[in-house]
Amino acid sequence: MRVRGRRQEGACPVCGDLSKRVHSRYQRWVKDLPVQGRRVVVVLEARKFFCDEPGCSRRIFCERFPEVVEAYARRTLRLEEIVTAMGLLVSANLASRLSRLLGFPTSGRTLLRCAHRYEPPQTEAMMIGVDDFAFRRGHQYGTLIIDLATRRPIEVLNERSVSSLRAFLAAHPEVEAVCRDRDPRYAEAIRWEAPTATVVLDRWHLIRNFVDAFERFVAQHHRAWLNTLREHQASSIALSERVGTDGGGDGDWVDALITELSPKQRERRRANQQRRQQRYNDIRDLHDKGFNRAAIAQRLQLDRDTVASYLQRGGPPTDTRSRRAPTLLDPYLPHLAKRWQEGCRNAARLHREIQQQGYTGSVRTVMRRVRAWRKHAPAATPPPPAPALPSPRTLAWALLQEPPLTDSLDALLTLAPDAATAAGLARAGLTALRHQDLDAWNAWQDAVAASDVTQLKRFLRGLQNDRDAVTNAFLTTLSNGPTEGHVHRIKLIKRTMYGRASFHLLRNKILYHHG
Repeated sequence: MRVRGRRQEGACPVCGDLSKRVHSRYQRWVKDLPVQGRRVVVVLEARKFFCDEPGCSRRIFCERFPEVVEAYARRTLRLEEIVTAMGLLVSANLASRLSRLLGFPTSGRTLLRCAHRYEPPQTEAMMIGVDDFAFRRGHQYGTLIIDLATRRPIEVLNERSVSSLRAFLAAHPEVEAVCRDRDPRYAEAIRWEAPTATVVLDRWHLIRNFVDAFERFVAQHHRAWLNTLREHQASSIALSERVGTDGGGDGDWVDALITELSPKQRERRRANQQRRQQRYNDIRDLHDKGFNRAAIAQRLQLDRDTVASYLQRGGPPTDTRSRRAPTLLDPYLPHLAKRWQEGCRNAARLHREIQQQGYTGSVRTVMRRVRAWRKHAPAATPPPPAPALPSPRTLAWALLQEPPLTDSLDALLTLAPDAATAAGLARAGLTALRHQDLDAWNAWQDAVAASDVTQLKRFLRGLQNDRDAVTNAFLTTLSNGPTEGHVHRIKLIKRTMYGRASFHLLRNKILYHHG
C-alpha cells in the first residue's frame, strides 16, 4: 500500500512550531499486520519541512505519524505491539516460528530486541504482597512485589535484602498494607520505610512453620516412642506365653509384619549414619570456635537450615525409615498366616489359594515372604516382628489429622502420653489458624506455654517480633497466595529462557501483562 499524509503543515519536534514550507519528500517502508495471510508493506510518502523559528536548533524536520508508526520505526505500532508481546510471552525461537505461521516472519534477535525495549508501566499500589523467588535455588534469590488489588506484579528486585525493599518502599509512600512471609529482612525494611503500614503475616507460611515445629518435636521423640511400642509388645508376648492360649490370636502379628533389612541395606544405613555424624562433628567444631550459622553453611557448603537443624537436635539425625512400602501381598497376609499355622508350607499352593481371592502378584513374591518364616522353624508360628513407626514427617502429618486414627496410631497415643498431649495441642493450633479464630489462637498460646512441648514454645517465641502481623493475619483476608502463584509462573518463564538471559529481560517478562 502506498500512502501519504493529508496535513498541509507539520509541527517541529523540537520547538513545536508549524511550518508549510516543504523541503523535500522521501519514502518509508513500514511493515504492517498481514491480510488473509499475505504480507503487507506500507510505502509511506513523508515530507521534510523547513523550521522557520529563528531560535530553534532544528532547521529541517521530517513529517511524523505518531498514531501509526514511531520515528525511525520499521513496523507499525500495532505490529510492534504484537511482536513485543510474542517476545515476552514465549521464547524467542518459538516466537520466531509462530511469526512465520502468522504471516509476519521475524527473527529471534529482533524479538529479543523488542522484548528488551519494553518499558513496564509505573503503577501505584496501596496493598502489596512481598515474597522471594530463586534465581538459583539455595544460592541467589530475588524479590517479587505484586499489587494485591489487581493481583499483578508491579516490581521485581534483583536481590533479597533490606536495602532493595527499603528503596522500593521509599519510592512508593502510598503503600498502606503489606502481606509478607516471616523473612526478617522484609520485616526490617518495612519497619524503616513504612512504619504506619498494616503488616499481615501470610497464613500459609505461618501454618508451614507451625507444622515444621511439630515435625521437629516428632523427630526428637520418634525413637523413644518406638522403644515404648516394642517394650509393650515384649511384655504382651511374655504375658501370653505365661497364660497360654488355645491357638487364639495366631495371626495377630501379621498386621505389623515388615521385611527385615538385607546386609547391604544395613551397611548402607550404617555408612549414611557415619557421614551424618561426621557432618555434625564439623558443624559443632566450627560453632564452638565462634562461627555463626551463615559462616558454617558457607564453609561446609550446606544450607543454613541444615546447620540450624543439626545444632537444634544436639546430634545427627537418625534414619528411621523402617517400615516397608505397601505391596500387593499385604491384604492376603492373614490368610497366609492362617494356612501356615495349619501346617501348609508349600508356597506354590499358597499362591494358588490367594490367586482365587484376587491376588495378581507372582509366586516368587509369596516364596520370598514365606522364606523369612522358614527361618524360625521348627516353631509352628513365625515370631512377631518388632513394631515400626512411619518416618517423622509422615507420623507428624498423621497425628495432625482429625480422628478416627489408625490402630497403630491409637496404640501410640495410648502408650505415650506426651505424644497424645502434643498431638492434641498441634491439632488445636492448626484448627485455629485454618479458621482464623483469634480467641482460640490466644487460648492455644496459653496452653502451649503451660505444656512441655519445647518446639512449639520455641515457635511461639519466634513470633514475638511479629505479634501484630500475626494478629492481622487473623483479622484480615489479605493473603500472599497471588504472590506465590506468580512465583510459580516465574519458574515457567525461567525455563523458557534456558537460564541464558539477563535480569532485565526476566523482569520485563514477569511484569508484562496484556489487556
